[in-house]
Amino acid sequence: MEKIADVQASATVDWSPLGDIYVKKTVHYHLSWDKNLDQCSVAIAPYGGPIALLQKLSKSGGDSKSILIYSQAGNPISSIPWEGGRLIGMGWNSNEDLICILEEGTMAAYSINGLLKYSRPVSREVREHRVLDCKFFHTMEGSGGFAVMTNCYQFFVVADTCRPRDEIRVKKVADLPSMTVRPNCWNVLTPQCNILVSVEEKLYILDQYEAIPQSVLTSKKDPSVYWAEIAVSVDGKAVALVDKGGYLWGGTSDFKTCETEMDLQSTAKVLAMEWGAKDFFVLVMEKLIFVKGFGKHWCKYPGKLGCCLQPEVDGLRLVSNTTSEFIHRVTSQSLAVLRIGSMEPGALLNDAFKEYEGDESHKADEYIRFIKDKLPDAILQCIKAAGEEFEPALQQSLLRAHKPRIISCGS
Repeated sequence: MEKIADVQASATVDWSPLGDIYVKKTVHYHLSWDKNLDQCSVAIAPYGGPIALLQKLSKSGGDSKSILIYSQAGNPISSIPWEGGRLIGMGWNSNEDLICILEEGTMAAYSINGLLKYSRPVSREVREHRVLDCKFFHTMEGSGGFAVMTNCYQFFVVADTCRPRDEIRVKKVADLPSMTVRPNCWNVLTPQCNILVSVEEKLYILDQYEAIPQSVLTSKKDPSVYWAEIAVSVDGKAVALVDKGGYLWGGTSDFKTCETEMDLQSTAKVLAMEWGAKDFFVLVMEKLIFVKGFGKHWCKYPGKLGCCLQPEVDGLRLVSNTTSEFIHRVTSQSLAVLRIGSMEPGALLNDAFKEYEGDESHKADEYIRFIKDKLPDAILQCIKAAGEEFEPALQQSLLRAHKPRIISCGS
């Protein structure tokens, strides 16, 4: 069996400091498919669920004849013969049903096995004006829905797509002050299911009754900003904005607090932007994956082809042409035991085991004597840290740290 010191030697190498926290990017799967996601409509289910792909055949928006459904590992599950109209977007609900939104104003629900469960108009008004854009969202409670923008720039929200066909409820939010200019960008603010929308240099929150103008606290000399992308955290409490010139803003969703702002001094197009829990947000550009924390803190990873993001309650899932990865905050349990120089009881018990395996039992004895009164806490910390890690070898090494023969060294 591999020694604990060898297993844990690289445990913290891929930790990236982000102010008061660390983030880590973990590869969960090397995907077995041969797909170019840049040429597909992609829907990733939360909580490590399935992935749906519909390949685009032409720039005019034509789609292939089948929606393909894969596991998170890239293994095929089922397919849906696609004979409908132009697909505007698709997403998964908490029952792992695939919801497809068509340009004509129809929503269709399919099971994970590719069976049609129902098809219905979103609403009469949506059917009349047709769909221009749609966004899917999930809440901290596990429910999920979608919002659509029609060709006349009106917004409609379906808060829970798990309801039976005839119990689907559609909420229309207030109209924009001007209905003649297409919004730059928009997103859904949960849990109220309001719409946050940018039109030219103005920002509004649309609730059921009115369009409420928003002022963004910024250090820029010119406070009028043409926002190009909006991301909202899963809990709806944090918002990230970016303009076409690379200026980033992150703060509370009521815009009363600015947590971070930064000028990337780059005009590279932001292909996607999402929050990882509420600790950081991620921007995908052609050659770069940029992770922005609060304050002035940031880190970056090399870009990947076909990057698609799915926000999670505890991080961010990143699916590319070749891998399924998870970017997340390093938990307090892992920090306590694995961080270099930690004096927590669990860290010292872990060090004792490494010394014992390295035939340095006298050093192991010193560690155990030092934490003898806190052994229950040390054992519990190692168990909790093992539960937070993804690598089986690292989990096993942490669980082996409290073997009876190690603890007996200090007796």
